[in-house]
Amino acid sequence: MGATSLATACSGLKLRTRMFLLSLFSFTAILIIIIMGGFLLNDVRINGNNYKTIRNSKDALEKIALLKSDIYQLNSEVLTYMTEKRGPVAEALFSKIKDHTDDIDFKYDDVQGLIESPEKREAVIKAEAIWNDYKKTLLEEIIPAVQRNDPARASFLLNGIQEQRFSSFSSTIALMVDSLRRDVYQTEKEVSAITQKKIVVTAVITFFLITAIIALSAFITESVTRPIRQCVDFAKKVAGGSLEQRLSINACGEVGDLAVAMNTMAENLHGIVSRLSIAARDLTSIDRNIETATRQVTGAVRLQEESISETTRTVELINSSVFQIADGVDQLSCSATETSSSILQMAASIEEVALNTDKLGESVDEVSSSIIEMATSIKGISNNIVNLLDASTTTASSVAEMDATIQQVERNAMDTAAISETVKTDAANGLKSVQETIIGMQEIRRASQITTEVVEHLSLRAHDIGAILSVIDEVAEQTNLLALNAAIIAAQAGEHGKGFAVVADEIKELAERTSSSTREIGQVIKGVQEDTSRAVAAINEAEMAISAGEELSERSGQMLEKIVAGVQQAGLQIDAIARATVEQAKGSQSIRIAMEQVEEMVEQMANSTREHSRGSDLITIAVERMREMTDQVRGSTREQSKASSLIAKSTEDIIALIDRIRVACNAQTEHSRSIDRMVGNIRQSSASTSQAYQVMNSAVTGLSHQIDQLEKEMAGFTI
Repeated sequence: MGATSLATACSGLKLRTRMFLLSLFSFTAILIIIIMGGFLLNDVRINGNNYKTIRNSKDALEKIALLKSDIYQLNSEVLTYMTEKRGPVAEALFSKIKDHTDDIDFKYDDVQGLIESPEKREAVIKAEAIWNDYKKTLLEEIIPAVQRNDPARASFLLNGIQEQRFSSFSSTIALMVDSLRRDVYQTEKEVSAITQKKIVVTAVITFFLITAIIALSAFITESVTRPIRQCVDFAKKVAGGSLEQRLSINACGEVGDLAVAMNTMAENLHGIVSRLSIAARDLTSIDRNIETATRQVTGAVRLQEESISETTRTVELINSSVFQIADGVDQLSCSATETSSSILQMAASIEEVALNTDKLGESVDEVSSSIIEMATSIKGISNNIVNLLDASTTTASSVAEMDATIQQVERNAMDTAAISETVKTDAANGLKSVQETIIGMQEIRRASQITTEVVEHLSLRAHDIGAILSVIDEVAEQTNLLALNAAIIAAQAGEHGKGFAVVADEIKELAERTSSSTREIGQVIKGVQEDTSRAVAAINEAEMAISAGEELSERSGQMLEKIVAGVQQAGLQIDAIARATVEQAKGSQSIRIAMEQVEEMVEQMANSTREHSRGSDLITIAVERMREMTDQVRGSTREQSKASSLIAKSTEDIIALIDRIRVACNAQTEHSRSIDRMVGNIRQSSASTSQAYQVMNSAVTGLSHQIDQLEKEMAGFTI
């Protein structure tokens, strides 16, 4: 019932509305699937609430493990601190203990922020309270006892209340860790089950929605295509001749309009075929009547021929026959007159056609001669163009070779210009280098002069140092003598002069070292003096070589200046040659391009002339055929003109004969008592009737053939 109402509702909608509803339903279903998928992804994504809870629990487990490790490490550091008591190691351990206590406090805060369950939060608070007591006892009692050097008190507290607190803390942490692990496992299991359930629900809903979309699409497609298939089947039946069929489609919109239009078309065709069938039956009846009448006329003619011998007894019948013959003669006269006028018009048309054919023949002859001349000219042009193509090809190849040669000259000129520019640059650089060399030589001369002065001054200073060393040597000898005298005096002083004797020994030793150093310095200064003398001699020789090099450099600079000037002049000339070759290369390239274009144009002209030559040959052949056909038409029109003249003459004879028959009929009417003339008129009437019968018989035969053809065509339709 629901499917029927839905089908009825869909059949009342337009095609566009159906497609819109299908698209809207599909879009809504897809949107629902996307929204459900989004909710599912939101639940199963990493940042979802369930996964956040699991992650917080695992982070809390990790923090608790670190917290437990830190407390164990803190307990170990406290034991180590009790053994060290004082010193840098103890201070470092105390600093580590403070850092660990602060770190444990921070970890407790982190664990409280990660745990969401109130029961586990109470366990954390309980463990934190135990830790606070442990920390307070550690910082306020155990460490001060260690610092007061009271290990008994510290050991008592550490092994007593602190150990109990540590055990209680460890058990609390262990219980909390086990509980967290169970919660994580249970939460993961629940999340997995919920996720699987949601995936199944989403998959089922998606399957039902997709099934609904497919079903609705199939239903709407069927509601659209079923009437169209019915229309196609109906059209095939109508095309096959079954006109009694009608479409019974209860639909609105475009499909309903199509069904109404096709039913209207079938009804109109049915009416037309019905009327044609009636007309065919009427024509069949008329044909039969005409055939019967023809037989009757034949019988009458035979009876008339048999009753010629009984003329005396059939005068009244003959008179009536004469009147009928007179009427037939009048009709025949009218028909002959119309036929004569038509034949005369046809003869005139044939004469005009003959004249036009003659003119056409003359035109064809003229066109043929013109085309033959044109073909001859085209062949001459083709030969000339072939020669021109050969010449242009040869010229183009020569121009291409000339262009290649000019381009080579251009490249050589450009290379020469580049080389000259390089030479000019190198010469300028060489001149500059020589000038810099001269300046460097001058600087070297000044430096050597300064060096000579410095070395001479150093030699003088060495002599001064030698004099100073002589003075120092003398002072050292005098100091040595004074030390010897002091030692003698100290020996004389006895016990009181021991200290003075030690000082005298040291002074003596210092004097000896000073004397030894001055001798070594003297030897070094002597070597320096010898080296300075050799250096002065070498510098003098170098100064002489520098002077000679300076003169050579000046002469080299003058020669390079001349070379630079010559290279510059040669460069100008080479640049002019290069520019000229570039212009010449451009010109030759333009000539080459122009010759290539000329060659292409000549090739196109040659192709065109070949095509024209082939076309002119075809045109010549066609003109010859046209000339033959024109001659044939001319002969046919002439023969037809002769035949039309004969027909016109025969028609005139027939008209004259009809006039004579009319006169005879009138005479026979007026002289109805003359049996001989009556019999002759009856014979003429029978002959005319026989001719009319033949004409009527042929007409009836043609009509029967057309009626049979119409009946065959109508037999294909079922009304």
